Amino acid sequence: MRAFSFRAMVMRRHEDQRQQGKEDVMSGIGELRRVGSPGAAQHLGITASELKSLRKAKKIAFYRIGHRTVSYALTDLDAFLAGCRVATAAEMRVGRGR
Repeated sequence: MRAFSFRAMVMRRHEDQRQQGKEDVMSGIGELRRVGSPGAAQHLGITASELKSLRKAKKIAFYRIGHRTVSYALTDLDAFLAGCRVATAAEMRVGRGR
């Protein structure tokens, strides 16, 4: 009987699922696209310090990997932008039933 290490088992499973075109088991989050702080600030059209203020106020979702590394999912950035949208006067009238 052969003894297998946990790492070897995970790597084998990872390779099997990758060949089958399934979700990436090593990351656990599939194909989630993430960017660092400079990329997130550029995506939102704000400065890095404004992004830091939003993060510290917990107004924007982020991932903290370790002590210093911060990243943002592009889907979270787009959702944040959608929440910042201000409706036009015409849209407001339609919403009120006028």
